[in-house]
Amino acid sequence: MGLESFIGFARFFVTFNDLSLAILVLGLGLFLTLLNSRYKLTKESFSNLLTFLLRSYIKVYILLIFGNFYTYTSFSKLNLVNLPKGWLSFLLCFLLVDFIKYFQHWCGHRFTIFRLGHTVHHSGTHFDITTAIRVPMMLYELLFLLPCFLLGFSMEYILIAVVAQFLYSLLVHINYDDPWLRSLEWILITPRLHKIHHNRTLTHNKNFGFIFSFWDRLFKTYDDSLEMDEINIGLETLPQEFNPIMIQIRPYMNYWKKMRNKL
Repeated sequence: MGLESFIGFARFFVTFNDLSLAILVLGLGLFLTLLNSRYKLTKESFSNLLTFLLRSYIKVYILLIFGNFYTYTSFSKLNLVNLPKGWLSFLLCFLLVDFIKYFQHWCGHRFTIFRLGHTVHHSGTHFDITTAIRVPMMLYELLFLLPCFLLGFSMEYILIAVVAQFLYSLLVHINYDDPWLRSLEWILITPRLHKIHHNRTLTHNKNFGFIFSFWDRLFKTYDDSLEMDEINIGLETLPQEFNPIMIQIRPYMNYWKKMRNKL
């Protein structure tokens, strides 16, 4: 347990075949296109897939540096408690991971160091399942998960929770709404709630939850005031990009230009 489990998780994160995930997302997107004529993949959808694959290669080098740091230090035994395995432990782990994801998402809109990376996700102007994997090169999500390992939760429990988060993130980026989904919004984030989060006129300061919506209700960031067709997504400060490299670096270029102009 402790950081030893964290390193094991990081190694899995590096070696997992992101190409398989990209093919899965593309397949689901094509299936939804056939299923519903309102659902369409666009040129931006394929840019999102390429952006995800670009990130998958970069993450290897970032985590290689982290792994070497671990090799020459003695942090592997650092953990606060060793929690026993069982359903209660798993439930607590799942809830903690979901809260951490809420907090990580909130930080991604509050602090510049995280916001610049998260801007990559919000710069898209089309909302579909591939938007879920339009993610930045920064891998700060691993650091946010560190408390789970320090508390001694099983790496298997953490892995299950993170995989569930990823799969659910695909669902909430489907541009779909239905009355039966509205009945779930008292406890779950739905595509409508997450699309509201992407709404440019709200400056993305609502609905930070990943799976559960009660974190937003608890911390006063919940909003269900808009209908799907009323929502325009994207960022006014960034042009639409299709080059995966420019998608990743444009937020940093704009920030550097802004800071330079202030000097």
